[in-house]
Amino acid sequence: MTTEGFINRLRQDAGKSLIFVGPDGRRVPADYHITEIKDVSIASVDCGGRSATARETVTQLWTPGRTTQHDDAAVPMTTDKAHSIFARVEKVRALDPDAEALFEWGDQHLRTAVCHVDRLDVTSQELVVYLDVRQPVCKPALEMVAEASHCCAPTAGCC
Repeated sequence: MTTEGFINRLRQDAGKSLIFVGPDGRRVPADYHITEIKDVSIASVDCGGRSATARETVTQLWTPGRTTQHDDAAVPMTTDKAHSIFARVEKVRALDPDAEALFEWGDQHLRTAVCHVDRLDVTSQELVVYLDVRQPVCKPALEMVAEASHCCAPTAGCC
């Protein structure tokens, strides 16, 4: 999901509770806070020696009760509040609308990880964002689909 797509979804589902579900299937505690939105530029070189660039928008979710009990009576953040945080960030630093929207979260049960949006579910009262951990990939293997099963073998020569 792109940054623009996520922000548009917040606008489209105005007034709903914004719920995140971590990669382990548990809901992020309702007392979470969007503590930082990172505009990340990546310059990389893959195992085949090709350079690439990418942009990501990483939204950090912080739960104040990470090492203590969460507030079970807490009301989740609304889509309106999240949208206002993105708007505040955009006043200071323009986000790349085409950058992938990622979310960083962890607690005492799950190590902090940067997650992508796996899927969204919308109800009359909630926008539920399901997060999943991005698995590493061999980019030359992705580009050589026909030869992918052999590309990353030790004798393949792509790396």
